[in-house]
Amino acid sequence: MAVDTISGKYLVATINGTFVTGDQGWTARKTTDQLDGTTGLDGGYENDDYGIQRLEIEMDIVQNLATGIWSLVSAAQRVTNLKLYRAVTDAQPAFTVPLATIYESTNMGKVKDRFTISVKARSNGAFTETNPGAG
Repeated sequence: MAVDTISGKYLVATINGTFVTGDQGWTARKTTDQLDGTTGLDGGYENDDYGIQRLEIEMDIVQNLATGIWSLVSAAQRVTNLKLYRAVTDAQPAFTVPLATIYESTNMGKVKDRFTISVKARSNGAFTETNPGAG
Protein backbone atom coordinates (compact mmCIF):
# COMPACT_ATOMS: atom_id res chain seq x y z
CA MET A 1 0.00 0.00 0.00
CA ALA A 2 1.49 3.36 -1.03
CA VAL A 3 0.89 6.06 1.54
CA ASP A 4 0.79 9.53 0.01
CA THR A 5 -1.36 11.63 2.30
CA ILE A 6 -1.07 14.27 4.98
CA SER A 7 -4.06 12.92 6.88
CA GLY A 8 -3.96 10.42 9.70
CA LYS A 9 -6.18 7.94 7.90
CA TYR A 10 -3.56 5.18 8.09
CA LEU A 11 -2.69 5.55 11.79
CA VAL A 12 -2.85 2.50 14.02
CA ALA A 13 -2.02 1.41 17.55
CA THR A 14 -1.06 -2.01 18.86
CA ILE A 15 -1.10 -3.59 22.31
CA ASN A 16 1.16 -6.62 22.64
CA GLY A 17 1.34 -6.83 18.85
CA THR A 18 -2.45 -6.88 18.37
CA PHE A 19 -4.09 -4.02 16.49
CA VAL A 20 -6.46 -1.94 18.60
CA THR A 21 -9.76 -2.54 16.82
CA GLY A 22 -11.43 0.71 15.84
CA ASP A 23 -8.57 3.08 16.74
CA GLN A 24 -9.67 6.37 15.24
CA GLY A 25 -7.12 8.69 16.74
CA TRP A 26 -4.36 8.97 19.28
CA THR A 27 -2.49 11.79 20.98
CA ALA A 28 0.86 11.42 22.74
CA ARG A 29 1.92 14.38 24.89
CA LYS A 30 5.37 14.45 26.47
CA THR A 31 5.50 16.37 29.73
CA THR A 32 7.93 16.97 32.57
CA ASP A 33 7.81 18.37 36.06
CA GLN A 34 8.89 22.00 36.26
CA LEU A 35 11.38 22.35 39.09
CA ASP A 36 12.86 25.52 40.50
CA GLY A 37 16.62 25.20 40.01
CA THR A 38 17.36 28.84 40.80
CA THR A 39 20.39 29.55 42.97
CA GLY A 40 22.24 32.68 44.03
CA LEU A 41 24.64 32.21 41.12
CA ASP A 42 21.77 32.92 38.69
CA GLY A 43 22.06 36.65 39.51
CA GLY A 44 18.41 37.15 40.40
CA TYR A 45 17.10 35.41 37.28
CA GLU A 46 14.93 32.34 37.19
CA ASN A 47 16.60 29.05 36.27
CA ASP A 48 13.99 26.30 36.02
CA ASP A 49 14.91 22.68 35.50
CA TYR A 50 12.82 19.76 34.33
CA GLY A 51 12.10 16.76 36.50
CA ILE A 52 10.63 13.41 35.61
CA GLN A 53 9.42 12.77 32.08
CA ARG A 54 6.12 11.13 31.23
CA LEU A 55 4.01 10.41 28.19
CA GLU A 56 0.30 11.12 28.40
CA ILE A 57 -1.70 9.15 25.84
CA GLU A 58 -5.26 9.67 24.63
CA MET A 59 -7.02 7.31 22.24
CA ASP A 60 -10.46 7.40 20.63
CA ILE A 61 -11.69 3.93 19.76
CA VAL A 62 -14.80 3.36 17.65
CA GLN A 63 -16.61 0.15 18.60
CA ASN A 64 -18.39 -1.98 16.02
CA LEU A 65 -21.74 -2.91 17.55
CA ALA A 66 -22.80 -4.93 14.49
CA THR A 67 -19.89 -7.39 14.64
CA GLY A 68 -19.42 -7.33 18.38
CA ILE A 69 -15.66 -6.82 17.95
CA TRP A 70 -14.51 -4.72 20.87
CA SER A 71 -11.20 -3.34 22.03
CA LEU A 72 -11.58 -3.91 25.72
CA VAL A 73 -9.68 -1.05 27.32
CA SER A 74 -10.89 0.49 30.53
CA ALA A 75 -9.78 2.54 33.52
CA ALA A 76 -7.59 0.86 36.13
CA GLN A 77 -5.94 -1.41 33.55
CA ARG A 78 -2.26 -1.69 32.81
CA VAL A 79 -1.38 -2.00 29.13
CA THR A 80 1.89 -3.57 28.03
CA ASN A 81 3.84 -2.96 24.84
CA LEU A 82 1.69 -0.09 23.51
CA LYS A 83 2.90 1.14 20.12
CA LEU A 84 1.51 4.18 18.32
CA TYR A 85 2.07 4.38 14.56
CA ARG A 86 1.58 7.38 12.28
CA ALA A 87 0.76 5.00 9.40
CA VAL A 88 0.08 1.26 9.19
CA THR A 89 2.99 0.97 6.73
CA ASP A 90 5.60 2.50 9.07
CA ALA A 91 8.47 0.19 9.94
CA GLN A 92 8.94 1.89 13.32
CA PRO A 93 6.28 3.15 15.74
CA ALA A 94 6.19 6.85 16.59
CA PHE A 95 6.02 5.93 20.29
CA THR A 96 6.75 2.69 22.13
CA VAL A 97 5.46 2.42 25.70
CA PRO A 98 6.43 -0.83 27.46
CA LEU A 99 3.96 -0.19 30.31
CA ALA A 100 1.10 2.30 30.62
CA THR A 101 -1.77 2.70 33.06
CA ILE A 102 -5.23 3.67 31.83
CA TYR A 103 -6.59 6.08 34.41
CA GLU A 104 -9.72 7.28 32.61
CA SER A 105 -12.16 5.73 30.14
CA THR A 106 -15.32 7.35 28.79
CA ASN A 107 -18.03 5.43 26.93
CA MET A 108 -19.97 7.52 24.43
CA GLY A 109 -22.98 6.43 22.41
CA LYS A 110 -25.47 8.35 20.28
CA VAL A 111 -28.56 7.45 18.33
CA LYS A 112 -27.68 7.39 14.60
CA ASP A 113 -23.97 7.53 15.41
CA ARG A 114 -21.13 5.40 16.66
CA PHE A 115 -20.30 3.95 20.04
CA THR A 116 -16.91 5.32 21.07
CA ILE A 117 -14.58 4.79 23.99
CA SER A 118 -12.13 7.54 24.85
CA VAL A 119 -9.23 6.50 27.08
CA LYS A 120 -6.45 8.40 28.82
CA ALA A 121 -3.28 6.70 29.96
CA ARG A 122 0.18 7.57 31.29
CA SER A 123 3.46 5.83 30.76
CA ASN A 124 4.97 3.88 33.63
CA GLY A 125 8.73 4.10 33.30
CA ALA A 126 10.72 4.68 30.14
CA PHE A 127 9.23 5.17 26.67
CA THR A 128 10.80 5.82 23.28
CA GLU A 129 9.96 8.23 20.47
CA THR A 130 11.00 7.69 16.86
CA ASN A 131 11.67 10.45 14.34
CA PRO A 132 8.96 10.37 11.62
CA GLY A 133 11.61 10.09 8.89
CA ALA A 134 13.19 7.01 10.50
CA GLY A 135 10.45 4.57 9.53
